Amino acid sequence: MTLRAANLALKFLLELASVAALAYWGTTIDSGVVGALIAIAASAATIALWGRFAAPRSEHRLHTASRVPFELAVFALAALALLDAGQTVLAVILATLAVTNIALLTRLEQWDR
Repeated sequence: MTLRAANLALKFLLELASVAALAYWGTTIDSGVVGALIAIAASAATIALWGRFAAPRSEHRLHTASRVPFELAVFALAALALLDAGQTVLAVILATLAVTNIALLTRLEQWDR
């Protein structure tokens, strides 16, 4: 696997991890039905927004100048959600991988993929 392919795979895994992090965060808000509903709403909103504005095949995909901050915000919110849920190590890992991925996306000129 080339570095370019591995970096795109990392980006996809970060997207999935962000959805999972926000769902996990929701379950820590409340132990009952409310927590489950928050987990579902947070992950569903993330999936819907990413699918509409950041997915490569979306008809409404933001231009790169707008999409980059959007994607960064999603990863940052996921890391902050993990911090809020008491998962400091996971938050640092997610943030570190996101920063690494962003640097490589820029260096390898992969933002339009």
